[in-house]
Amino acid sequence: VPRGQAVVGDGDLFVATTGDDRWSGTLAAPNDNQTDGPFATLGRAVQAVRQRKRAGQPMPRILIRTGTYFLGHILELWPGDSGAADHPLLFAAYPGEQPVLEGGQRLSGTWQKSGQGPLWTFQPRDAPHPVEDLFVNGQREPRARLPQDGFWRAKPVGTSRTQFQFEPGQVQAWPDAADGVVVIKLFEWFDETLPIQSIDEKTQILTVARESSYPLVSPIDHTSGGYYIENVRAGLDRPGAWCCDAHGVVTFWPPDGVDPNRAEIIAGGLPVMVSIGGDPSQNQWVEHVVLDGLTFRHAGRFAKWRYYGGAALRLAGNARDCEVRHCRFEDVGGSGIVVWKECRNMVITGNEFIGTGDTAIDIFDYVGEGPPVSAGHLIENNSIHDCGTVTRSMAGIDLSGASHCHIDHNLIYQMPYAGIRLDGSNAETWPAKASPEIKPPYTDANIKPFAPTLGNFIEFNHIHHIMQKLQDGGGIYLWGVMGNSANIVRNNLIEHVGEGKGLYMGIYLDDH
Repeated sequence: VPRGQAVVGDGDLFVATTGDDRWSGTLAAPNDNQTDGPFATLGRAVQAVRQRKRAGQPMPRILIRTGTYFLGHILELWPGDSGAADHPLLFAAYPGEQPVLEGGQRLSGTWQKSGQGPLWTFQPRDAPHPVEDLFVNGQREPRARLPQDGFWRAKPVGTSRTQFQFEPGQVQAWPDAADGVVVIKLFEWFDETLPIQSIDEKTQILTVARESSYPLVSPIDHTSGGYYIENVRAGLDRPGAWCCDAHGVVTFWPPDGVDPNRAEIIAGGLPVMVSIGGDPSQNQWVEHVVLDGLTFRHAGRFAKWRYYGGAALRLAGNARDCEVRHCRFEDVGGSGIVVWKECRNMVITGNEFIGTGDTAIDIFDYVGEGPPVSAGHLIENNSIHDCGTVTRSMAGIDLSGASHCHIDHNLIYQMPYAGIRLDGSNAETWPAKASPEIKPPYTDANIKPFAPTLGNFIEFNHIHHIMQKLQDGGGIYLWGVMGNSANIVRNNLIEHVGEGKGLYMGIYLDDH
């Protein structure tokens, strides 16, 4: 993927790991006297851009030198930060260099041996911060789990969404059970991670702390109910395994030869690293922002809303004509890029997504909140692979409620579920405010003129080795009622779908 296409020019601002936020930011490197040079942080560079704009000066570009930049907090851009078509607000890698934006937090220097065994612990200095993903010397390490491989099989408790029954001897009332989570397949095509509330060995009932999206064991899907437990000390049975308790204390069995006090240990951190958004209530747009040649790494998992609350880069609410090019999204806990409702004409091109926890690129708008204003996006020439490391029921590219987008010339492979997914609508869940002209009961036919997923093109994509973990999906998966203007699927190469059993398709038209 080409990187570092920016050319240094007059008026540019610079950020470097050797910089200082007290300096002017107008030099690419510190001067000989160490009295001036680049900024140290992106936040200071944005502050300088705002100062220049208020003074009526030309829009500067922000060029970022090689190095790792721990953000510490979300970087937010608003309508007042907008560039212009001929002078966008540009955040770019310095020519030929590869800066890394780090969303995680270092866990190093204070590890202590725990007894005589192989375990070490890390006690946070500040307020407890739950650790959900851990990376040691650049390698994702597995959270402690039981069983170590495969699944146990849950038995139904009626159609409960909070309880299931387990086999004797599998699950125990561990002292730290409330720190654990259950990862369970609710259907062959959908998994969910749920915190544990309690475990009763006498009745063999496990209760989760929040209601799941569906019954924990489906009464109609015999493949459902496969589960495993994560994040309890009982699962610390191999090198690399770790868990984190409610106080933020991490317990870790280091891989052979790794000294925790000498290794680079990073915990997944900010659920959202960079957010670019306008104000729909005031019809204020943020526009003409370009990100070029940056690496996003170690963002955390989502906290509340799956996509809005968990994306390394979020383009959200009245954002338009922005571009993300030649960037890399690596080992983030949630999604890579989310285009979240009421956005237009985004360009996402030439990027690589590897090891994202959830969907690499998600384009989403609500049904029934006005006309389909999320439209006109171009998603092309991206490489997406080995994603779904946290949530397996995901797609490389997912589009819902958006129109007239082009998804073309993308390479998608080694995925647990679908390659590209288009989500339509469903008469059973159709909201009344989406179509006040018609009255319930709704049918697929009478909601179709109001369905906003329409006029999209999916073409010239190469999709292979997908559907590796779940079933009932495909290389290109179109679900539900689409709008009146046809979505076009053509000239794609789809191969090696599924593992040879189950319901797998090259192109899957589901519930149409």
